[in-house]
Amino acid sequence: MELLLDLATLDTGDEDDLVLTTDNSHGEMPHLFMEVPRLPALLWTGLTTRKLGSLTPGQTKPVTLELIPTVTGLQTIPSLIIHELTMDRNYEFNDLGHVLVCVV
Repeated sequence: MELLLDLATLDTGDEDDLVLTTDNSHGEMPHLFMEVPRLPALLWTGLTTRKLGSLTPGQTKPVTLELIPTVTGLQTIPSLIIHELTMDRNYEFNDLGHVLVCVV
């Protein structure tokens, strides 16, 4: 079984894109509005996609994952996806745990 690890990063939906809009409803000089996406509370660092190689049934492979907090408080660890290249299947792991981030 050939595996690929993909760490969830910023969503690519419209709500996370940099948006620049105009309001010219009154026939005047248009007003510009800019919306900047909000960062997630925890960001993966390092490679966000890496090939894990082949695994036989029952075999394990240790992987180190590192996060950087962007806000304090109790934060949920972002999901990760294991993509099985042989069968072209994705296995998403959402509930990895929580981290309490505080300023020292």
